[in-house]
Amino acid sequence: MEKVYDGVDRWKKSGSVADRAKVRNDMMALRTSLKILAMDGDISTEQCDEMLDYFLRITL
Repeated sequence: MEKVYDGVDRWKKSGSVADRAKVRNDMMALRTSLKILAMDGDISTEQCDEMLDYFLRITL
């Protein structure tokens, strides 16, 4: 999650296409991690969906 927050901050400041691409890569890694946590039962699917929605909103 920290990588996504840091990446979004860096991208918003720079506006660089490369920073945007890094944010997208970090977001995909976070998405995978959240999906695995939900499949393992560590978080509910609702929590997973809420977190994904939040992070997708801040990376748009």
